[in-house]
Amino acid sequence: AGQACDFAAAVCRFYVDFYEKNHGFRALALHDPIAALVCAGRDIDARFIEGVAVVGGPLGDERLLLESGTGTRALSHCDPELAAEALTAALEQPLPR
Repeated sequence: AGQACDFAAAVCRFYVDFYEKNHGFRALALHDPIAALVCAGRDIDARFIEGVAVVGGPLGDERLLLESGTGTRALSHCDPELAAEALTAALEQPLPR
């Protein structure tokens, strides 16, 4: 579990440092691991909304937004405890060789 824990710690540091550099506060928003759990079919009580994707916000702080319509499906909810359990279980597995 040592290698997996080291990898997870490095990923978390990267995210926290990114948020501090770009937004002025330290935060951990694990978008990519949650997306991976959804793609892998893990049960995290994922719920979705649909709309038209547009980019909005001031330069340097742009965000992807959904406006009324169809074409883009976005995750709107997941159960944080189920996601944490699934992510922890994945990190406890041996790394692929």
